[in-house]
Amino acid sequence: MSVEMRMLTLSVVLGIVQIIAASHAASLQRGYRWTASHRDEKVEPLGVWPAVAGVQ
Repeated sequence: MSVEMRMLTLSVVLGIVQIIAASHAASLQRGYRWTASHRDEKVEPLGVWPAVAGVQ
């Protein structure tokens, strides 16, 4: 496999991992019930993770 194909493959895999990580992070903040429910009512935007913000 050429270097270009290997880099393309790794880029696609990294992109999929990024999408999964972002959706999992949203589920952790809102809860899995919200993730599986309908979204008729308005909700506030997601915040920063406490570990990222430096809050313990």
